Amino acid sequence: MLPVIDLHLVDYCRIAFNYCLGLSVPIGRSFWFDWGEVVRAGKELHLNLDEYVTALLASCFTQERAKARILTFYAAIPERFALSLCSSGPLAFLHAPDICTALPGLLNLRHDFIPQTAAPYLLFEGGRISRLHPLTRPDRTSFYVWDFGDCFGNFLHEVDKTYYFRVLNDKKSYFEYAVVPKNPCTSIPYQDAIIHVNHVFCQVM
Repeated sequence: MLPVIDLHLVDYCRIAFNYCLGLSVPIGRSFWFDWGEVVRAGKELHLNLDEYVTALLASCFTQERAKARILTFYAAIPERFALSLCSSGPLAFLHAPDICTALPGLLNLRHDFIPQTAAPYLLFEGGRISRLHPLTRPDRTSFYVWDFGDCFGNFLHEVDKTYYFRVLNDKKSYFEYAVVPKNPCTSIPYQDAIIHVNHVFCQVM
């Protein structure tokens, strides 16, 4: 079973009160992407959406030598998705002129409250990439799959073993899905390098 951590948002995000929602919500820089463009870019590298986005972010954080702890959220709407980068420290590297051009399919960049349906996705801390799987009470015997096309934010689903291995082994047909691995350490080949990823279940607090 993957490790389980308590994810305290105040440790990684700037929080502000959203009067429309009546809630305190993290503020971040949200990158909105065209779904089709990212699909094409990922399939060219024989990676599913999860692997491609994880490798893209990890490579960006590493190349820019980001010093802040960065918590990334994922959200989807029809034909688009957003990656919201939050940090309690400076994200100065986002102002570099080549950052936006390095992100295929990027449509817009906003500094605002993160989308309401966003879920914790990736944590960059001390040069370490952790892929977050937000489940309150994970069962070590169960099989879980991400559905990145769910526009209501219900990304994680418990599935049967047959479907789990179908998603795992057929990344082309199930591009917008990804399994929660049983092994806490995985790797992704990307741009002549290997991206090492640590997987953890997290309880958002």
